Amino acid sequence: MNLVPLVRKNELVETSIKRRVAQFLRQEREVKGLTLQKAAERFQLNVQDMWLWEVGYCTPQCQVFFHMVRDYGDAATDRAATLDLQFQLEKYHRLLKEAQIPIHRRPAMISRYAMAA
Repeated sequence: MNLVPLVRKNELVETSIKRRVAQFLRQEREVKGLTLQKAAERFQLNVQDMWLWEVGYCTPQCQVFFHMVRDYGDAATDRAATLDLQFQLEKYHRLLKEAQIPIHRRPAMISRYAMAA
C-alpha cells in the first residue's frame, strides 16, 4: 500500500522559505534592538501579525517586507538580497532536477566563484 505524503515537495520548499524568512526577520529586529512590541509600533503593524511572520506561520506582503528591511539598514538590505539569491538558486536547481535537462542544454548560470571575484 502506497501512502500519499501529507506534504508535497513544493510545500516543503515553501515551508523552508517561510522558516528562513522568519529567522531573518527575527534576527534583524533583534540586531536593531527592538522588542516585538516596539517593532510593531515603529512599523504601525499588529504585534500578532509580526509574531506570525517571525515563527514562520506566514510571510509579510512584499511592500511591508521591503519597508522593514530598508528601515533595518544597509546591512539588513544586503542580507535580504543574499537570502533572495539563495532562494532563486535553490529554485533553479530544483527545476533543473525535476525537468532532467541534459547538462549541455542547461541555461548558463553564474557560479558562486565568479560572483566572489
